[in-house]
Amino acid sequence: MDSEQKAIILAIATLIVGLASIISEEYRLYLLVLYPILVVIYLISSYINKIEENSRFIREINKKLEIHERIARLEGKVFK
Repeated sequence: MDSEQKAIILAIATLIVGLASIISEEYRLYLLVLYPILVVIYLISSYINKIEENSRFIREINKKLEIHERIARLEGKVFK
């Protein structure tokens, strides 16, 4: 899921939590426990997604560097 979509879902969830906490004190107690846990899970999942994106980018760069090293070795052999 895209980070913008996750942010929209989090905003909608915040509105729902706010309305539910106004309606009932019992809901307020449950939400006081569950909502922070859900926010932490959201933040951790976003962090993990960012790590995966950066890992893919690093792998692509390593492949390109490997290709450049091979070309440099071939040039060294050809122009000896």
